[in-house]
Amino acid sequence: MHEVRARGNLRDVIQNRTHSRASMRGFSGRKHHDKKMNLKIAGIISVMVALITIAIHTLVILKIMPFSWINGGRSETFEIAKQTSTISIIILIFSIIISIYVI
Repeated sequence: MHEVRARGNLRDVIQNRTHSRASMRGFSGRKHHDKKMNLKIAGIISVMVALITIAIHTLVILKIMPFSWINGGRSETFEIAKQTSTISIIILIFSIIISIYVI
């Protein structure tokens, strides 16, 4: 049988890595401004998901959607589901404000 020798494990590779231009950019080889664009896209997606979730909780409060569809179906009464939805909406509004600030 032939023995194949590895160059080293991942820890050795990371510790002995030279700080060339490519390694300073990270594994992707992209420049810093690309990360800022990705952060902007992530912020927009975060706001969109929060708005959809607020819409769902609003539909539950208005009794258009069954309350068993939120909170994993653990809410036993509509009043408990309404309270959970209201708190969730408040938290999501703060989340949107933070996401907009980051964008």
